[in-house]
Amino acid sequence: PDHTFTQEMEIGLPYRFGIAAETSLERFDGGGGPASVSVEMRYALADWNKIPLNPTLFSEFKFGTGPIRKDELLGMHDMGDEGKGGDPDEDEDEKETRPDSVEVRLLLAQDFGDRFEWALNAFCEQEISGDRGREWGFAQSVVTPIIMPNERLKVGVEMQYRNFTTKD
Repeated sequence: PDHTFTQEMEIGLPYRFGIAAETSLERFDGGGGPASVSVEMRYALADWNKIPLNPTLFSEFKFGTGPIRKDELLGMHDMGDEGKGGDPDEDEDEKETRPDSVEVRLLLAQDFGDRFEWALNAFCEQEISGDRGREWGFAQSVVTPIIMPNERLKVGVEMQYRNFTTKD
């Protein structure tokens, strides 16, 4: 089993700023504990619906606080024995520490009339220690309310593309 538990505390500040802190705990292949702690900041370039696509800039610094418990390259897929990131009998203290990283994102969102909401999240994360992996990609969605008023129920579609490479 592979379990991740993430907690985030976010605070909205004046002038379209936001800050947040996040902790992530994981359990994988019999080992478990802290995975990372991060601090992040968001800045919206304008108030909502004042400029097209309502762009928001996002930056995050992630501190790796625990060992790598699974292979990052296979972490998003169903894994057999080859994807366990090391010897299952290896002690947690002997595993390589999860690297620190920096991430930037461009967040875009737009309402199209009263019927459709579209959002795009483009991201790039660079590890600054360890194997210096780089992950980039984007996610987007479109939703529409089906029970009016107050948009009580929405349906939509979402897609995501991710690419992860190491320095080698």
